[in-house]
Amino acid sequence: ERKIDRAVDRFVDKKAEVRAVIEKVKDPAHLELLLKVYIHYETLEKVACEMNMTYRNACYIHGRALQMVEGLIAGKQVKHG
Repeated sequence: ERKIDRAVDRFVDKKAEVRAVIEKVKDPAHLELLLKVYIHYETLEKVACEMNMTYRNACYIHGRALQMVEGLIAGKQVKHG
């Protein structure tokens, strides 16, 4: 039971770290998509429908958003658009 508790605690801590980085993304569409995928565990297909975009566009925005996150982690600002 303690082992499970520690694993859950680590998961919660990691999720908080991920959320903190995602919330630094300034573009609203990128932020919304990242939160839906990585915090709410929605598929890109579902996110595309919810955000009224094609799956292909959701994939593109997802890729750009990940580039922004990578830049934030590396300590540099990545331009969007």
